[in-house]
Amino acid sequence: MNTPPARARTRIGNDGDGLLELVLEWSGQDHWLRPGDQAVVVTPMAAVFDVYAAVGRIVVHFGEAEAWVEDIDTGPEQPGGWTVPRQRRPTQSMAQNGSE
Repeated sequence: MNTPPARARTRIGNDGDGLLELVLEWSGQDHWLRPGDQAVVVTPMAAVFDVYAAVGRIVVHFGEAEAWVEDIDTGPEQPGGWTVPRQRRPTQSMAQNGSE
């Protein structure tokens, strides 16, 4: 009997009123969540990750671990008719410095 590989799954949802960009780092994959949308971020193993947020954007940083998104209706193209407020991209250094 083959045992399926271990996988860790983390659900991320957009409870806001606007578009939310979900970015997976280190790969730079981005996905767009409309209000009410959810996505599941998957890794092939239990990986340590950090989460950084700014208005209209959430970044999940996995370091060197492989990660991908499942169970999402939208994709890497920003849906038409939506705008996202542009602020500085959240980074690990910002979190370490405790600044926005």
